[in-house]
Amino acid sequence: MIFVSLLLYAFPMLFQFDAEAAAAFEASQKLEQCRLVFEEIGYLLEDGEPIDPELRCLDTYSPNIVERRGDTVRVLLPNPDDYGVTAMYVSSDSHDVVVEG
Repeated sequence: MIFVSLLLYAFPMLFQFDAEAAAAFEASQKLEQCRLVFEEIGYLLEDGEPIDPELRCLDTYSPNIVERRGDTVRVLLPNPDDYGVTAMYVSSDSHDVVVEG
């Protein structure tokens, strides 16, 4: 008990919760989780495998947008504003996820 009291006395800001920083961290984690899903989709596209429609970001209830142009297939995030970006997509040309904004 004495140790905790001394710790709080020495570092009064140690246990304060910064709601703004926590929200920014949560948003960045949400975006990274979604980016990882799109990277997985990119690997499937690159290998010519079919894409499971259930393979989408956690908070996305709309299906991913699929565009076909010739031999290239591009999968886009349907609600990028929810993740704080203007666009996120991956194509069959590369598994690299493109995040705009």
